[in-house]
Amino acid sequence: MRRGGTLPWQTTPGATIDGGTIHAPVHWMIDDTGFPKNGTHSVGVARQYGGQRGKQHNCPVAVALSIATAQGSLPVGYRLYLPREWTEDGARCEKVGVPEATRFETKPALAMRQIGVAGAVGCLYTGHG
Repeated sequence: MRRGGTLPWQTTPGATIDGGTIHAPVHWMIDDTGFPKNGTHSVGVARQYGGQRGKQHNCPVAVALSIATAQGSLPVGYRLYLPREWTEDGARCEKVGVPEATRFETKPALAMRQIGVAGAVGCLYTGHG
């Protein structure tokens, strides 16, 4: 969002964003990011590795997908990782609104699903004419 209005969103390579052009991606960047959190009741919080502290602690973790070009990077996907202890506890999930159909997925599986979604909406650059 820009001050005073919104920017149009385009999903094709070469989209204009705030006067600049996002060129065809050179690299995909996938990163899992933990956010320190006290307690265990927030969705996805578990004792797991979190990069901000560089050790295991209570935190939710998200898997992010970004594209990178010579001009910069742009996030295009973000998924919450739910540890197995969450997906196998139906009552806990129900209490915080996690859909019943949610199943455990590894972080690499979440990343690959995001790449599939990005491709389905035209964010993938294949390098072909």
